[in-house]
Amino acid sequence: MLVTDLKLGGYTFGVPTFYSSFHLGRDLSAKYITLSFPVDLFDVKTSNGSQGGLTVTGTDRLGYIHRFMHLSKTINVKNTIAAYVDFAISGNTGSYTTSPHLHHDIRKPGQTTISFKNFIDPEYWKNNILPKIMEKELSDWQKEFVDWATKAGVSNGERPLDSITRVEAMGMMKKFENHLVGAYNLKKIDLK
Repeated sequence: MLVTDLKLGGYTFGVPTFYSSFHLGRDLSAKYITLSFPVDLFDVKTSNGSQGGLTVTGTDRLGYIHRFMHLSKTINVKNTIAAYVDFAISGNTGSYTTSPHLHHDIRKPGQTTISFKNFIDPEYWKNNILPKIMEKELSDWQKEFVDWATKAGVSNGERPLDSITRVEAMGMMKKFENHLVGAYNLKKIDLK
C-alpha cells in the first residue's frame, strides 16, 4: 500500500509525545502491511535503532529526507527505492511504539540535525511538494522520451511531445515498450 494513502493512526506532526515535546512526523495505521512510495527515493539507508526500530531513510528528488520507522522487514532495499515498488513491511519494532504502525517523518533539504524546526508535516509534503515532484518527473520523462524517440528514428524531435499524431505516439510507445522489455528483462503484458 502507498504510504501516502495510509490514514492517521496515532501522533500527528508537532504534538507532544511521551518521549518528546514535538512529534517529528505522523504515525499512520499500518498493521504489518507491505509499503510502497509514490516517488523514487535515493541514497537509501537502513538502520535498526533502539527507539525507532528497523528504519528506512531515503531522499526524494527535491532533497526532502524521508524516514520510515518501526518496520518489521525490508524488501530488497538497495541504494534507490523505485516509485510504487514494495520496500518494507510495517511493524512494531523499537521502544518508541505501543502497537504496529508506521512512523513517517520528513526532514527539509540540506538539514542534518534532528531538530523540530528542520522537519515538515508529511501531510503538507503530500499536498504541496509531491505534486511538484510529479510535475518535474513528468517533464523529465517527456524530455527523455523525445530524446529516445529521436535517437530511435521514430520522431525528428522538432515538435513537442503533445503535438505529435496519434499514430506517431502509438509507434513511439510500441518501440519504447520493446526497448524497456529488452533493457530490463521484463515480460510483455497483453492489456486487452
